[in-house]
Order: sequence, then C-alpha cells, then structure tokens
Amino acid sequence: MLLEGDRVTGKNNQPAIGGNHQGTTVDFQLKVDKPVSRGNALNYPHTSLFLESLESDEGEHIIRIREQAGGAGSRTAARELRTLIINVLNDGAPHVALDFEGQAVVSSSFADEVIGKLFADMGFNAFTHRVKLRHMNPTVSTLVDRAIARRLAAN
Repeated sequence: MLLEGDRVTGKNNQPAIGGNHQGTTVDFQLKVDKPVSRGNALNYPHTSLFLESLESDEGEHIIRIREQAGGAGSRTAARELRTLIINVLNDGAPHVALDFEGQAVVSSSFADEVIGKLFADMGFNAFTHRVKLRHMNPTVSTLVDRAIARRLAAN
C-alpha cells in the first residue's frame, strides 16, 4: 500500500481503498483496571522528555541556577528548585549537576533551603554521589558550605 496525496494505492497503482472496496475495521479493548505501560506494550523503554531537556551531550543532567525563574534569593524559589532536583533524581537521573555559572551570589536562606536541606535529607554519601555542585565562585561556595555546616550542627 502506498499513500499518494489523499489516496491509498496498491502495488499496481490501482486504488486499494475506494468506493467499491469494503475496507477493514479494527476493534480493540483496553482494560483500565490495570496499569498499562506503553513502553512494555510497544517494546521500547520509556523516555522522559523532561529529563532529556536537562541532559547534556555527555549524558549529564544539568540544572543551571541562573535559568531558574524564581531566582536565587528566596526560600520560596529555593523550595521550588529543591523539588525540581528531587523530581529529576526520582525520575531516573543517576545524578544532577547544579551549575552556578554566572551566579554571583545566592542568599543564605536559598543555600540552606536547597543545599542544606538536600544534604540533611539525603545524607553525606547520597548527596555527594547524586548532587554535583559546579562553577561556584568563592562567595557562593562559602554560603553553601555554611548552610551545610549549620544543618550538620543542628542534627
């Protein structure tokens, strides 16, 4: 069969579907009482377009702090970023890189709400293996170190 414009034709260029032909009906039922996986049904792994949008050419999932809509100055923006990081990790990213390139400063509350809480919740081993901190200038690095130290002292 070949699609030519709005006509479907057969091998000999004669119309295979037309007014003189009956056609075929396909009927199927989908049970909705059980979970259905498109990946399993079609024999391909599920691909998250969201995760792919964060993935670099090297396969690393990168969140650029400067591109976050809420900025890096409030606890509210930090909560949203922390939720995003957790979602990326839960969706299958082996680790996430937080890229601070071009971010001159973050607030202490932002550093605590994102990095301090993630560190406290995940623990040292999981945090250091799953969250990578990149391109921090000395000011941002000091604020992040202080946030982690405060969380460690509180526990």
